[in-house]
Amino acid sequence: MSSGFLYLDDGETHGYEKGVYSAVRFDYSNGEIKSKVLNSGYRTKLSYYNKITVWGVEKRPAKARLLLKGKAVELETDYDSSAQTLTIHIPDKTLGALDEFQVRLEEVVRRSETKMKGEKRPAAKVPVSHHTPAFT
Repeated sequence: MSSGFLYLDDGETHGYEKGVYSAVRFDYSNGEIKSKVLNSGYRTKLSYYNKITVWGVEKRPAKARLLLKGKAVELETDYDSSAQTLTIHIPDKTLGALDEFQVRLEEVVRRSETKMKGEKRPAAKVPVSHHTPAFT
């Protein structure tokens, strides 16, 4: 599992000493990014995510889906195989800095990979698993 953090405050005062700051933790495991708001003492309507970059991704996922407030949105991605980075693009003003969310990365498993005892199955979607990724 990999983790990262986002910290927000006004950048001018010492309000953080009184809890006037926001902190969000991001965890990545088994093809899924989850956010968890740790402190929401600093709120602004101007903070939105526009992308998430994941390092150490061995291959491009077939899909990236944002799960937010009971809704799923398919997201556009860019993949750099030489740098093993995946950039997930978030539509404008879709995801606020203090929204808790999940992003699921999926790949398609081919029939030959899902056959058991001569059985034919349709392709299945499974989470992408990567070796020790990191992200921002």
